[in-house]
Amino acid sequence: MNELIRGMKNKRLSEEKITDRDGNVVKPLPDLVYVFEHVANNESFYTVMLGPHGEQRLLFRLLEVFTDTLSERLSHTHLKPTVPKEILVHYAASAYLGVIVWWLKNGQPYPPEYMATQLTRLRLQHMNF
Repeated sequence: MNELIRGMKNKRLSEEKITDRDGNVVKPLPDLVYVFEHVANNESFYTVMLGPHGEQRLLFRLLEVFTDTLSERLSHTHLKPTVPKEILVHYAASAYLGVIVWWLKNGQPYPPEYMATQLTRLRLQHMNF
């Protein structure tokens, strides 16, 4: 878990251009790529821990990590969400975790970078941060 957190923080610091001038996603957010690659590389661990008989503490810790990451990213924008920030970031964090669980449960039907690109698109198109 600490490796996941460190990797996300390191990737989050990068200021890579992820959209073209029209706002289309051309590259996924690096921290999302890292998350999916990390989960894929540790598939058996996450499949058990996030499965029906898994460890609930891990689930809550991942939600906390995703919420913190999203809160930090949102705080670096000039956006004024129409819903309270706490609701927005918890909504997004829960969606991330839900997608990861789905992805594992279905045998990783798409590669990590593809998954990261889809979540990047969803975040930019629907949450705008």
